[in-house]
Amino acid sequence: MLKGEDLIPSVLASQLIKGTKDFLMTSFPSTTSAFFGIMDRFVNEDGKLFKGPYISIALPFKKGISQKSYFPDILDDNFKPYYHQELAFKRLSGAIAKPTLVATGTGSGKTEAFMFPILEHCHKNREQKGIKAIIIYPMNALATDQAKRFAKTISKASVLKGTRVGLYIGSNEQNPRKMMSADYVITDKNILQDNPPDILLTNYKMLDFMLMRPRDQKIWSHNIDSDVLKFIAVDEIHTFDGAQGTDLASLIRRLRYKLKVKNGHLACIGTSATLGGDGTESIREFASNIFSEVFDEDSVVREYRIDADEFFEEGDDDILFFPQLSQLAELDFKNYTNVEDYIKAQYSLWFNETVQDVTSDALKVELGVKLKKLHFFKLLLKTLDGQIKSRDRIVDAFVRKIPIKSNDNYFIYMINSLLALTSWAQNEKLGGSYPPFLFVRIQVWIRELARMVASLDEHPSLIYSHDLKTEEEQKHYPVMHCRDCHATGWGGVKKEGTGEFQSDLDLFYQAFFSQDSRVKYIFPIDKSGKQFGNLTGRVYYISKHGNEIVDKEDEENGIKVYEPDNIDTKGKNHSNCPFCHAKNSLTILGSRATSLTSVLIGQNFTSYYNDDKKLIAFSDSVQDSAQRAGFFGARSYQFTLRSALQQALDAYGGKVALNDFGSIISKYWQDRFADDKQYVSTLIAPDMEWLRDYDTLVKTDKLQNAKELIELIDKRIDWMAHSEYGFKSHIGRTLERSNASVMYVDGFESTVDTMLSLLENSIESLRGITKESLEKFLFGILTYMKNIGAIFSFHIEPFVSTGGESVWEINQQYPRNLYMAKFSPNSRNPKFLTNGKFKDFEKISNKTQTTWLDRWVMFNFVEQNTLLPDTREIMQIVLSVLVKEKIILEQDVKDSLVWGLNPEKLFIDNETKQLRCSQCNHILCVSANHEEIALQLPCLRKECGGNYASYHSGDSY
Repeated sequence: MLKGEDLIPSVLASQLIKGTKDFLMTSFPSTTSAFFGIMDRFVNEDGKLFKGPYISIALPFKKGISQKSYFPDILDDNFKPYYHQELAFKRLSGAIAKPTLVATGTGSGKTEAFMFPILEHCHKNREQKGIKAIIIYPMNALATDQAKRFAKTISKASVLKGTRVGLYIGSNEQNPRKMMSADYVITDKNILQDNPPDILLTNYKMLDFMLMRPRDQKIWSHNIDSDVLKFIAVDEIHTFDGAQGTDLASLIRRLRYKLKVKNGHLACIGTSATLGGDGTESIREFASNIFSEVFDEDSVVREYRIDADEFFEEGDDDILFFPQLSQLAELDFKNYTNVEDYIKAQYSLWFNETVQDVTSDALKVELGVKLKKLHFFKLLLKTLDGQIKSRDRIVDAFVRKIPIKSNDNYFIYMINSLLALTSWAQNEKLGGSYPPFLFVRIQVWIRELARMVASLDEHPSLIYSHDLKTEEEQKHYPVMHCRDCHATGWGGVKKEGTGEFQSDLDLFYQAFFSQDSRVKYIFPIDKSGKQFGNLTGRVYYISKHGNEIVDKEDEENGIKVYEPDNIDTKGKNHSNCPFCHAKNSLTILGSRATSLTSVLIGQNFTSYYNDDKKLIAFSDSVQDSAQRAGFFGARSYQFTLRSALQQALDAYGGKVALNDFGSIISKYWQDRFADDKQYVSTLIAPDMEWLRDYDTLVKTDKLQNAKELIELIDKRIDWMAHSEYGFKSHIGRTLERSNASVMYVDGFESTVDTMLSLLENSIESLRGITKESLEKFLFGILTYMKNIGAIFSFHIEPFVSTGGESVWEINQQYPRNLYMAKFSPNSRNPKFLTNGKFKDFEKISNKTQTTWLDRWVMFNFVEQNTLLPDTREIMQIVLSVLVKEKIILEQDVKDSLVWGLNPEKLFIDNETKQLRCSQCNHILCVSANHEEIALQLPCLRKECGGNYASYHSGDSY
């Protein structure tokens, strides 16, 4: 859920949806004709992947009606509570406080609803020692955040001087706080034990320890058999469901017993922004079970807001002006590079006025006043009617009011624009700050891609297995997808005896991950089968029910499929791609919640329309939360760094040498960030966070040895640039796959004339080849070398010098192991061209198995020759010329030669062009300089015989 305070949620929601779609479409493209566009169709089908966005605008809370001045000793006369706060104060103030559930929304002042009664109790009983209130939080982050609010409130009221708040959670600070300040509460556990605080902030696990551990017993010394403890509150009480709720209920009972609290003495408080729907019986029963107290019908305090008529009662004017269809480009947020320019344009579109500074508080306050006079703003609020409604319903309301024929995009952009202005506006100054004009909230629901299946059909469609109807006869199978070449097919288990291709998902998952030999993969082919070449395996027809067709007369009703031999020498199933031979590259198509959330986090944190870089992720268990936090950190780092690379490249102006790019990125962001601490905390890789200097920064907020740590981070950034544009450039939602930027080899064109002469004079079958065809041939080789990571770099020098056989060498070389990403035999690693027998490098030619270069020679030269040229003979000349011209470098490794690109000849360009193969739909991204060479280039996929043509995929996030 996105809240409109320091961000523009209407725009950000659209970006999150588009970014997630882009991620899935770029992660799971298909080069198998039957599966072309299967993911594109799925993500763009309404209601399949996303629900929403759903929009709500919270109108102001109803003000309190009592003339009574609450807590006069603590608050000044200007404090005017909301009506729901007033109801909470009545229940929690005085000698006898009543059990209370504060079930109001975010930003409603839930904390103040119980904080002020607690502080008043502490003030009136300041002479009495002991803990007077315990507040339990579900997460340490919430406890820490709320601790600051207590500290600030206490520091502002002179009468509260001496009131002490203690934060007692599991983390160990290097320099714990020993006394109260304006920003911090006491966190030193020894101080808190020796002199217990008035208010204890903790979590339920730590409270459990405090009741049991001998060293914590001193903290209860003034509470046992006394009435000093009056309040116990549980924040976000709805999170304590199931077993965790049972644990909390037992914990509170043990606390009562240990401290000998009298029945009816405690004022039990629960807060939640998600409670308080129709009916309160279940809520009250839940709270009663947690606290062992009776919560009557009046115990639930809900929020009260004014309605739209009350909100507009002072504004009789109606401004009927609105953006026109001809201004669609000005409405589109994608056409702006910062939020200020977007807001300026939207202000002009709605009010027909030009404004220079939209960041001033005066302008934001004036904007709120003007919006209340705008006819379509009134329509927006009255359509919402204080409820949460889908954007489609709001579009319908605008369509009925605006007599313009247009597609929904015009109205969607118009609504986004209006919501953006609403989020930007402010109310008059209250206290020391300007409160938001209104709270805009956008909810987007996303369904993880789990247990995905596709129909066994000539034109398969992707669907959730849970959505299949039981009566459907046609079988559906999990989809297998190659991460490297994007070949796509079905996976299943062959039934022994009958050969039936079983579609039981549970059976398949179990067999797949245990490498069961019964697991088989089938790939649909057209009935000519030409694009499959000389692959090992079987070609046969299968019925839509999963049975192999043996009668030739029935083949017309079946699907022609290729089943590769996927059994290794040990009789185990392997997931190597049968087409590109990439190791372990066949994966089950899908994306779980953690992966999709990582995409959303990356998009959220890199958007121009979000200046409030905060995130709270909830999970069902502590263990799961810890695991997911690590996963989010690792995945989000990839998205963050890609954005950092691209922004630095765009600012530089594009076309930068690879060898210079790392330092350019580092300098750009060091200039942008406020200090070294921000630079380090933003760009350090998750697997470098164990470094001592960073650990000290986290614990003390002090950066020691900044120069050394930044130097390591800069080296990691430099390596990430090498890998992002090299061997990882075509895996997932990379900058190249997103058509944002690409790496290219510079200057190879000048070698073509020399190479052409040598080839024609040395190889009889190549006489008559054209300069154009040789240029394309050479461009393809260099592009392929880039894609497999054949780039000489000091980062991986030990890896190259051992022929790729000792990947651990990279991790063990000091000081490289301090910054370098970890390599392993099973990870995706760079490859180099070789004439040796290094198993993980790319051989130029092979007698037993056709190499990529063998196929490339055939695709480029066989049609104009009667004889197939010898790959080794051709490459000997090609490589010698490229080495002489220093386009590539040559290294002697164990009596063999290894070739890789010279990094001095590699450049990064943000002016890109995309091309698509006419046969397999493979997308190729090239520098705009090389578009002409790449046009009609044979497909780089080993088993495809198509050619590349111009293609534009649209905007990408």
